[in-house]
Amino acid sequence: MNEKIKQTLDRLFEQHRIIFWYDGQKELRVVFDQVQLDGVEKVELANNEFGLKYHILCEAPRQKFLIYHAGAQPADQDNWMLDVMLSHGQFRTDRVSITLSQLDWGPEYAAVVEQHSAFFRESKWVESLKRRFDKQDSLDEVRLKMLQVCTHSSSSQLDNILEALLGDLADNIDDKEVLLARCELDGFLWKQVQRHYDYTSPTPNIKDFAIELFKRVYAMGVTAEPNLHPKMGIFFQRWRNNSTQSTSFKTLATRFEELLNITHDLEHYDYHALTEVYCYQAIDLKIMEGLVRAVREQTIGTQDCEDIIAHRQNSVWYTEWKDLYLAIKLGAQFINTLESTNLFISSLEDGIQKYSKSWYLIDQLYRQFTYHARHSHQRTIIENLQTRIDNLYTNNYLLPLNEGWQHFVDEATSWHVRDVTEQTMFFSEYITPYSMRPNKKIFVIISDALRYEVAVEMAKQIRQENRYDAEVEAMLSVLPSYTQLGMAALLPHDTLSITAEKGASVVFVDGQSSQGLENRNMILSKRTGRRGVALQSEDFSKMDIHEARALSRDHDIIYLYHNRIDSVGDKRDSEERVVEAVEDSFKDLIQLIKKLANANANNILVTTDHGFLYQDHDLEESDYLSVAPSGHNIIDSDRRFVIGRQLHQHPSLKYFTSAQLNLTGDLEFQFPRSINRLRKKGSGSRYVHGGATLQEVVIPVIKINKKRINDVRRVEVSIVSRMNQLITSGQITVKLYQKEPVTEKVQARELQIGIYSANGTLISDSYTLAFDMTSTNDREREKTVRLILSKDATEFNNQSVYVRLMERVSGTSHDFVYGSLQYTLRRSFTSDFDL
Repeated sequence: MNEKIKQTLDRLFEQHRIIFWYDGQKELRVVFDQVQLDGVEKVELANNEFGLKYHILCEAPRQKFLIYHAGAQPADQDNWMLDVMLSHGQFRTDRVSITLSQLDWGPEYAAVVEQHSAFFRESKWVESLKRRFDKQDSLDEVRLKMLQVCTHSSSSQLDNILEALLGDLADNIDDKEVLLARCELDGFLWKQVQRHYDYTSPTPNIKDFAIELFKRVYAMGVTAEPNLHPKMGIFFQRWRNNSTQSTSFKTLATRFEELLNITHDLEHYDYHALTEVYCYQAIDLKIMEGLVRAVREQTIGTQDCEDIIAHRQNSVWYTEWKDLYLAIKLGAQFINTLESTNLFISSLEDGIQKYSKSWYLIDQLYRQFTYHARHSHQRTIIENLQTRIDNLYTNNYLLPLNEGWQHFVDEATSWHVRDVTEQTMFFSEYITPYSMRPNKKIFVIISDALRYEVAVEMAKQIRQENRYDAEVEAMLSVLPSYTQLGMAALLPHDTLSITAEKGASVVFVDGQSSQGLENRNMILSKRTGRRGVALQSEDFSKMDIHEARALSRDHDIIYLYHNRIDSVGDKRDSEERVVEAVEDSFKDLIQLIKKLANANANNILVTTDHGFLYQDHDLEESDYLSVAPSGHNIIDSDRRFVIGRQLHQHPSLKYFTSAQLNLTGDLEFQFPRSINRLRKKGSGSRYVHGGATLQEVVIPVIKINKKRINDVRRVEVSIVSRMNQLITSGQITVKLYQKEPVTEKVQARELQIGIYSANGTLISDSYTLAFDMTSTNDREREKTVRLILSKDATEFNNQSVYVRLMERVSGTSHDFVYGSLQYTLRRSFTSDFDL
């Protein structure tokens, strides 16, 4: 304390020559005796007023004096030193005066110090307040800053202080609220909350406020009755959208959802009415259950379904429910696409052309739906829709499609389709043109079971990468459509043959076994005369960039073998995870492609050995053939093919000779018609390949090029100007226009919209909007937003304000102005804001 008094006196002597010290409680005589002040003479006032006055004014007119009196300051009429004291300075020893002096505050702040004495007894709080204090602060502004100190809030704005208290409430602690009461700041806080948010309560506290807040927001959302003060609504929205507050918001929303029995109340509302209500997780559940039912019963259009889901992206729970929302959207797209598809086939060529142009999309949507439905982990909600889609996929798509296709397969006397590149022609069609040219290198990734629809999706993902382009072409796979033969067909060759070895079939290329990397390396080098090499993709992935570039430098034809889909699908215990394997393959392959490009690969192809059939449910008895294959010598068989000699023919099995399948030798082959399976112990049945369905035999070649210039950009968005640029009410409707459709190269953009003053103050609520529309119709790329002004707008009446689109700098918490449109705010503030 002595040091603080000395510091205060030193400051006073910087302004005054004479300082009076009246010790009203007569408790600081020891301090007076001990304090040492450079250049200051200490004297005591004790019935010596006239002599002392003469000394300090006449005898020592330049000397500094500290005049101490052990007792209270006399009344003015009895104070013979009053004139000297008034013309110089006074050191007050009551706590309020000392504090004001220490803070260098004027007497106008005495009421704050006196009322909240507990706050000013803590030096760390006082120091924190001093850093925030401005000499222009009003008493209320000082108290708000004291609230900021006590709550450790990011600012002295009332919104931030309440967010800090709500965070404590979510954590079931009341330290900050107790501290405010101790410092007698709680009364001031709730008076401010009443004034700004129209919140009143006989016993105001943060829990009571939070419950009232959730009740009003919910009631406003479901009934549209104007019982919510605009600024309370804006606070709720900002709090909900604040990423640093999301945990506390979710915690309290869950707590009050149960307390207020929201789930029961939601039974009175249709899910359509809840589309833009975001306060409880139960609302998302209600909407998803409604959408699942509507999609299953086909009582909602695809566009309406997608619009509702787009709105729900504003929910803080969207990320948790994203897979389920996506499954619902994909389910709606699947049903709509299937209904609008005519599966008529006029020839083998027609079937392949239609499948590769459009029908593959149904397989793709089914797979995507299955993936997201499974990853939603909400079987109870999605199960009925999943069963419906499984049935439609099998009965309305796979069966009619492949029965129509099977008709032409049955008529075929050889496995050849006019004007369709065959898998056996892969090397001559795609590799030879490069290998014939000097210094041209070609890189081939062969991903086992990368069926056509999967490749189309992967090509789309590749095109979304900057400076990458990709196009997909269709080929007809060999029969049987299984790994050994498909891999061999992709190698340079004149003839292919199958031989039985150790109870299994082995494929020979021009008389040499194609099994294993060593044999494939020999075939590549021998047949091309170029430096060819084959290796596993995992081995290439482990190489550092120098090793990868050396591999590229030393070889002209590089085959990389990737196996994730087939390795998962071909095992009975893991076949149901094939949809996850597809997603993992996307990551593997894109990473592999980028590494190849960094290793100076300019020409990259991705292809596969075969496709596959997949149904995400247990098969019925009718899905299996009742007949078992038989013959003189069966050397290999699986769910979808039989290889042997002198096979017994049956109407349920399509028969081919080796010659008809462009193979040498005397083997015979049989394939279950359409999508039927052969019975086989220990083998999976959901994921199968080897047969002649379109899903198995239409296979992709992805041609990938890397460009030298950037070609990916974000879509442009504009604020549509209106004739009258005046804001005359408490709200404004703003129309936004996405200038072009989103494509692989024109990517989506996320923006936040709000009304701002010229100095950057947000004076309205704000929304985060995703501009990801793919429609080519201009009208369908418009968004309309209603913005409600806050009371902060009163400060900017008759001034220019701005509707701004703000964009977040990727990976940071910083925003910049993407677009802006100027308005003039001109309205009467005699009443509260409109709602």
